Amino acid sequence: MEKISKVKDLEGFNQITIETNEGKFDISYCGNQDLYMGLYSKNHNRGEKKEFNITKEDFYIFDAFDKFFNNVKNHANEEKQMSFDDIKPFKNNEIIWYSDDNEQNNASKLSIKQSDDKNSYKLTFYNGTMNGSDIVTYFVRICNSGSRYKGYNYYFMKLYQDLLAYNYDLHQIHFEEYLFKKQPQRSFVRR
Repeated sequence: MEKISKVKDLEGFNQITIETNEGKFDISYCGNQDLYMGLYSKNHNRGEKKEFNITKEDFYIFDAFDKFFNNVKNHANEEKQMSFDDIKPFKNNEIIWYSDDNEQNNASKLSIKQSDDKNSYKLTFYNGTMNGSDIVTYFVRICNSGSRYKGYNYYFMKLYQDLLAYNYDLHQIHFEEYLFKKQPQRSFVRR
């Protein structure tokens, strides 16, 4: 089950928390005008990862990620045709974003991959260190100015704004959610 909640931080900026069956992660817009996606974890060692699945169980959340994923994919395909030399976060049907606050080999990383049946997205957060420190974090910084992925930060901001506009308390079930919930659950037990 997916659930979304929103709170204002001490500086008055909105923080979105998305809760899935696997746990919860945050999307925050901060005072430095950058976006952060990640999770708080007390126990972690360098190189660990945390995974979350976004399904059609809450269609509004799924639809926001679906539009985001397709926009990034289309942008990358357009750039490929124009042969820009900029780093592209989309390869092999996966978005990979290394945090903009550290060198790529030490940075936290976010992977967003669409399932083969196109009914879910898997978000995988790989921890890394923050620039100039040994602090291990799962948060990925998406710079709105000076990112290594020029122009792609816009789609992350659009995702954030779409999720911010969602009012979970006024949620009505979407037909896609109904169909998803009515699908027979696959069993791994032979009958």
